[in-house]
Amino acid sequence: MRALLVLTAAVAVATPVARAMTPREALFSTEVGISMQRTYQAYGVRMTKVICRLPGKTSSGHCTARFTMPYSGLTGTFIVSAGVTKKSGHVHWKATSARCKVAKTGKPASCAPR
Repeated sequence: MRALLVLTAAVAVATPVARAMTPREALFSTEVGISMQRTYQAYGVRMTKVICRLPGKTSSGHCTARFTMPYSGLTGTFIVSAGVTKKSGHVHWKATSARCKVAKTGKPASCAPR
């Protein structure tokens, strides 16, 4: 019992705590999500949650964008590099990877539109 308590305490100390998004990151995440939704809408993709991290005072960062493809029965995640153009203030982004799975079973699947 004591060993279990010590192990639990060690895991709690070693596990990083996820920090809350700053207001700037929340706004940036919303803008990236809207832009991605416009792009992928034609493929039947619905963006569900976009979380972006902006290190320090930079205007670019990395995002994780979760999505569903209801007509295909898939869910997935994009890893995205995103930023803001200084002159125009427009958001630009590039999906660097995508992973999909079958919503009902959780088995890996191709993200290619069907």
